[in-house]
Amino acid sequence: LIKERAGETAAERKMASSLLPIVKEHHRLLVTLLLMNSIANEALPIFLEKVVPPSLAILLSVTLVLFFGEIIPSAIFTGPNQLQIASRLLPLVRAAMFLLYPLAGPIAALLDLLLHDEEDNAAYN
Repeated sequence: LIKERAGETAAERKMASSLLPIVKEHHRLLVTLLLMNSIANEALPIFLEKVVPPSLAILLSVTLVLFFGEIIPSAIFTGPNQLQIASRLLPLVRAAMFLLYPLAGPIAALLDLLLHDEEDNAAYN
């Protein structure tokens, strides 16, 4: 919201405004991203087990998930270009939110109901 209102450049403000609608649905976004992460974490060892021995599949799976699912994304998305990267990945995230809506939508609605988020009234508190 701050970047949309007071971004340094017009491009930065435009990227922020394109991200704002999806960020406002933060529970749905959170549940969708966690579901995608869980699906990938569970599918990888199943796939690898068909290619390599089970013990190696587990070792490879843990290593790949650690590096490509945790360390590298954390390093990239905390860098100086996080707004630009997020805006470029927006179509992919929207597609995932659409595809996973039957599962993520009800969970997000339940979180909204239970947690009573009222962030629309305050940018920061």
